[in-house]
Amino acid sequence: MDWIKCTDRMPPDMEPVMVTVRVNDGGKQTWVDARYNPEYKEWEQLADAVGDYWEGLGKDYEVTHWMPYPEPAED
Repeated sequence: MDWIKCTDRMPPDMEPVMVTVRVNDGGKQTWVDARYNPEYKEWEQLADAVGDYWEGLGKDYEVTHWMPYPEPAED
């Protein structure tokens, strides 16, 4: 599975995916549990460790790539 550039294609609306973000300080990070919300035209992250709510990423982060979650491992 390869990373998909956001400039090439966005994920299905509201579907949780893995993302690579560029931080304002120039660094890059990979996150899980992010989704694109077309109503607000912004990326959101799962904000609580137990999955209680989603919140916008904020201005310090730019999502550059995304990837669907892989299938679970088989025994």
